[in-house]
Amino acid sequence: MTIAARITVAVALSLCGTANSRAAFINFDDLVASTGYTSPTDVSTRYSALGVVFSDPAGPSGAVAGFTSTNVFMANQHQATDAGDLRLSFSVPVTSVTLDFNPFFFGPSALHVLAFDASNGLLGTIDFAQGPVTATINTGPNIDHLLLAAHPNLEPQTFDNFTIDNLSFGVSAVPEPSTWAMMILGFAGVGFMAYRRKIKMALNAA
Repeated sequence: MTIAARITVAVALSLCGTANSRAAFINFDDLVASTGYTSPTDVSTRYSALGVVFSDPAGPSGAVAGFTSTNVFMANQHQATDAGDLRLSFSVPVTSVTLDFNPFFFGPSALHVLAFDASNGLLGTIDFAQGPVTATINTGPNIDHLLLAAHPNLEPQTFDNFTIDNLSFGVSAVPEPSTWAMMILGFAGVGFMAYRRKIKMALNAA
């Protein structure tokens, strides 16, 4: 194998390496049971370092969402539409989201999810089986935020409280500066070797 070919292979391998994604995982084990509903503001930024913020789509004037059970995050039903009872906003677009969903109050309920991109464009609407269920949302590599709601007995006009646990989401990895430098040097090396070969062939022909 020529030096130029080796450089090309090295560059290709580095590109493959940067195509991998990293994942964040939250099990909410640091949450403890509260005596009453707790505003999501209290925990909204608790996991921001991991890349997600929780909020109540209805805003401060809406019914609160929070946690009442240990080691899970709970959303309190208050919406009359599919605007969602819990919003998950990601600091950077994610490729997929997985979570454990469990109805909390009215019995068997199904998880209803709306996925949006950064421009608030709807990426997809997903309905899952009645919980408890592990739900995976995979509507493409540009998920900016999710709206979650629960429908008791598969009735879309009614809503339920629910909890989520074991939240994970994948983020496309961004190449490090050193990787970009390696790629640039690799392509420069390929070009230089091709140039030298061309000059050598021209001299031999003369």
